Amino acid sequence: MYIRLLENTEKYEAGKIAAFCFHARVSDEEAERKKTEYLNNRDEQWGAFTDDGALMGSIINNHFTARLCGQNVICGGIGAVSTLPEYRCRGAIRGIFGELLKAARERGEVISLLYPFSHEFYRKFGYESAVTGTCYETEPAVLKRFMFDGQAKMWQPGEPVTPFTELYNQWADQWHLAFRRTDEQMNGQQMDRKPLRDRRFCWLLKPKDGDKPFAYVIADDIYHDPAAIMNVNEAAWTNAEGFRAVLGFLGRFGADYGTIRFTNMPTGIDLAALSGNAYGVRTIPNRSHMLRVMNTEALLRIMCRERGSAFTIMVNGDSQIAENNGTFRVNGNDVTVAEDAEPDMICDIRALARMACGDAEMTEILLRPDVRVNGDISEIQKVFFRRSVYIGDHF
Repeated sequence: MYIRLLENTEKYEAGKIAAFCFHARVSDEEAERKKTEYLNNRDEQWGAFTDDGALMGSIINNHFTARLCGQNVICGGIGAVSTLPEYRCRGAIRGIFGELLKAARERGEVISLLYPFSHEFYRKFGYESAVTGTCYETEPAVLKRFMFDGQAKMWQPGEPVTPFTELYNQWADQWHLAFRRTDEQMNGQQMDRKPLRDRRFCWLLKPKDGDKPFAYVIADDIYHDPAAIMNVNEAAWTNAEGFRAVLGFLGRFGADYGTIRFTNMPTGIDLAALSGNAYGVRTIPNRSHMLRVMNTEALLRIMCRERGSAFTIMVNGDSQIAENNGTFRVNGNDVTVAEDAEPDMICDIRALARMACGDAEMTEILLRPDVRVNGDISEIQKVFFRRSVYIGDHF
């Protein structure tokens, strides 16, 4: 077996493997179209090959920019992890990760994210359960207390997506781990659908007497008996008035939908409490993301910036990226390797990922079996604490 980056001429075959593994149904027409698309594909895609050159499986490492403690960092997004059944249990995915992760670190990635089919499977490669997202379901009538008397305009395919992109990036700046988006990413991720064929609708909302949008809603119409469901994939707002406008606008749909479902609210926003009718809002937790630390020293430097903290932490357990293991001394904005220092905390690379994601208090982190405290952790708590998190991109 050998591992290497795929040529564009090989990506169609990798796409067929992914389609098989993810139960996709691809028409002959779509298959022909994809053959042409893959020839111009820019994805970083790795493959594992048998000794005689047969493609066994592949992984895509998507390139993103994420917000980490208010700073832009290079972030990887692992996707299309797939191996043909006849080649499974031969170490193809392990082999790809071994090369991909080292190359990603050299590219400058600080963190990497993925959507797991199995948390235990990806823990073997240094990833850890990261963000507890929350899905809320309610009837439109519950949202009618939020009045919206402004302007709503439905976006049509072919129109510029820039107003959505600009509003999203302004909104995303406040959330830990949120991705920055280009127009291409905004269109491809959220808006590349036809309203009547695909039943995806995108609205820009403006104040009654204003020209500048202050919110948007992107939602899918889901057929359901006895009443349809409006699946809100993403809603963003620039201020509190915009947030209330989103809810008030969705409260208008009582004649069309039995349920409004918010699939992915940022953490720290309790829609049940805000609704004024907590019994009328169903709350469903969702652990759909995993995070990996790609560069311990860079992560500490970014997260400790302007915190004025001083502590020593030992990180271990990273079998793919040896440089992530070691003892690191933090002194304000300065982070150095200090192998002979006595650490205040010893933690596994997966525990560090949990700390970095901002989804847990330190009291929870200390309950983990792969964390040990040797000294005062008050300085560490200045850096690692619960934050408001949002991840809305799919890959």
